[in-house]
Amino acid sequence: MTWPNQATCRRCGRRMRTVAEIAPIGRDPGLAAFHCTYCGAADSVLIYPSSEAWEESARQHHGSAPSGRIA
Repeated sequence: MTWPNQATCRRCGRRMRTVAEIAPIGRDPGLAAFHCTYCGAADSVLIYPSSEAWEESARQHHGSAPSGRIA
């Protein structure tokens, strides 16, 4: 995965390095973990799937995307 906005350390304000990524699957969120090599801080964020990606996955597995709002 490529992140357009790299994480910034809350402690020292420097750029953090991505150390782990788990892609979203279906409606379940993924996770990105970051580590600051300067001060040692760690952080993570949940990555929610886009509705378009979920709809495409549903079409491939079920023939059509379910109606209704997809969060």
